[in-house]
Amino acid sequence: HAHASWYALQLSAVLLWWALIKRKTGKHLYSLCSSSVITRPSWLSREALTLLVSHKRQIFLALPAALAAGAFAGQHAPVRLLIALVVSLYHLSESSHTNRHGEYPVLYTAWAMVL
Repeated sequence: HAHASWYALQLSAVLLWWALIKRKTGKHLYSLCSSSVITRPSWLSREALTLLVSHKRQIFLALPAALAAGAFAGQHAPVRLLIALVVSLYHLSESSHTNRHGEYPVLYTAWAMVL
């Protein structure tokens, strides 16, 4: 199934990226995504951003778990919706700390898979 294949490939890419970062820095990606300045989109309240920051580790670890679920059950719409929500939380958390925008294709594709 196309959904499962895409999620499996995305999971492989995420795990490879994280392994390279861990090898190069000796730290997990979520520990590197810390800064004294955190940006947020104008529609996101400070309280919501603070909540994201307080759960950063769990959000980062939820990403590979959600993608793995998609690799096994990506044909089901509720699973794809859950994955899109997790990817959204991950993207907000990661980009708020790093101002890196490399995750936009993953975010857009995750939501396109819901359709």
